[in-house]
Amino acid sequence: MNWHEWTAALGNAVNSQIEACFEEYEDGRWDENIITADILRALKKLHKDPIKVGNIYRSTSWNAYKLKGASEQTHGDIALIVKIHLESGKNVEGVAFLEAKRITYGSSISSGSFSSIKWDRLKQYSESSPAHYTILYDYLPIGEQNTPLCRSMVTTHLLALNEKHRGIYKHSENISELLGYRLLMGHGLDYRDFIVASAAGFTDSEIKYKYVVTADVVVSPTLELVVDNAPVMVNREKYGDIDSPEVKPKQEHNNDNGSSFSP
Repeated sequence: MNWHEWTAALGNAVNSQIEACFEEYEDGRWDENIITADILRALKKLHKDPIKVGNIYRSTSWNAYKLKGASEQTHGDIALIVKIHLESGKNVEGVAFLEAKRITYGSSISSGSFSSIKWDRLKQYSESSPAHYTILYDYLPIGEQNTPLCRSMVTTHLLALNEKHRGIYKHSENISELLGYRLLMGHGLDYRDFIVASAAGFTDSEIKYKYVVTADVVVSPTLELVVDNAPVMVNREKYGDIDSPEVKPKQEHNNDNGSSFSP
């Protein structure tokens, strides 16, 4: 397996969770929190063995945690802390912030928008760190079949566009590109120590996230991977192991006015 194949597997893992949640929308699973939690569990199962990238080998280990207690007063959905182990005792640690939104459909699967976007909140998040991204979940008819999509945008760009329709996709990229070729390579992260510490829950800051995800990326010129035994740490008093979110009860749909599409 090469890095391109690994990132493709990452994208497939994400898309399979989006498709599964959409297919169970009547059970309340077409929900941003549920989709996100299922995706994070899938990432933990990705191939962890070293993969050759150019003249070096890279391996990635994931962990995911969920905020303990009420999640209504959070500063966003996901804080992704990436620690790149360059050599034994030499590493860098940065963080990216991701806000997840799922498509809200109109009268059919081909219509819809990201109506839950709140511009003032995104502006606040973006001003807190330039390493902020918006993740878009969709299940879109392409040709003769429906296709799960997970696109990512720099939140600053989304704010500049000030649009919520699918036309914004032309300014986005697949989540596998954002993760595999940017964030896990160390690009597009916020490396400020106090920002990283706050994301991990180790400061007095009241800023909290629904999920904290950690990625330990080991970089080595050989398969003899010798690095420090210091993975990304998260404050376990604030964040526990990710578990199944509550499933919303099945909603009754009023069809008095004829058939309608309403996931």
